[in-house]
Amino acid sequence: MGLIHSYKIKWFEQDYPDKSYPEFLTLDYEKYLALREQMNEKLYLDELDHDVLINSLERYLVHLEADLESKNFSLIDLMLKNQVELPQKIYLYWFDETIDQMSLIDVDQNFLDVWYKGADDILIFDADFCFFVRIYNNGKIALAKFT
Repeated sequence: MGLIHSYKIKWFEQDYPDKSYPEFLTLDYEKYLALREQMNEKLYLDELDHDVLINSLERYLVHLEADLESKNFSLIDLMLKNQVELPQKIYLYWFDETIDQMSLIDVDQNFLDVWYKGADDILIFDADFCFFVRIYNNGKIALAKFT
């Protein structure tokens, strides 16, 4: 399981007893590997090393102003403001090198139940690798767009 560990689900269901945690899919190793290889092709990387991926992406990232902990924060609004085409599903690459897939709407509406400040670094991207949103554990956010 990605960093959407059982404790996040448990705490969500304690906070919202009438709701279930949003649906997500953790990629198995075979699907993870295939997606990472596609990502490497897009970014012209030769190896599947996590640090190489993150360091390479850092060159393209533009840091954005946003208060991720605000109840008014919207990932969708931030993406629209930065002219990112909105996919239905997104991937969440956790820094333990696992990938979950969720709907963008679910991540947007439950952002603070998906991302925990101080604990989670996430790389969010679409299936075509047109964008990467880097969410840092310190509450910073950055965006890279590709054609």
